[in-house]
Amino acid sequence: MPLQSWDVLSLSISELVKRSVEESSYLLSLGDSKEWDMSVELLEAIKDNVKKAIVLTDASQSIVWVNNNFINLTGYQSSELLGRNPRFLQGKKQNQAAAHNIKKDLSKAKPTSQNVLNYRKSGDAYLCCVKIYPLFNKQQELVNYIAFENEIKPDAA
Repeated sequence: MPLQSWDVLSLSISELVKRSVEESSYLLSLGDSKEWDMSVELLEAIKDNVKKAIVLTDASQSIVWVNNNFINLTGYQSSELLGRNPRFLQGKKQNQAAAHNIKKDLSKAKPTSQNVLNYRKSGDAYLCCVKIYPLFNKQQELVNYIAFENEIKPDAA
């Protein structure tokens, strides 16, 4: 029987779902090992945003993990990102007020959400909404930050 186009689409969707489940499982197991205080808000954020680009940093904001959607969004490989501060994606045209608000909120260990202008490895700019949550362990010590990014595409006119 010949392969139908929906068969290929079905395989692609199946692979994406499998990858999302694996990435969610990895994040949750990492949370267990780091003893994250798994609030309902954090669990909901992970569940609601697993299909977005995800960046996990340590408490000093050095990247320790990214998901495949982040790699696809930025064009950087995981090995090029690990150990770097996500600010390296920003450029000269970054909205300084948004950058200031992020810095201010993170210095207070508060969640934040801002639209930022980032740059792909190719040099192309893209606007994205970034939501960052501080992650605390059971002793209420800040151990990680998790960021969910969603590209904001300009309206087609």
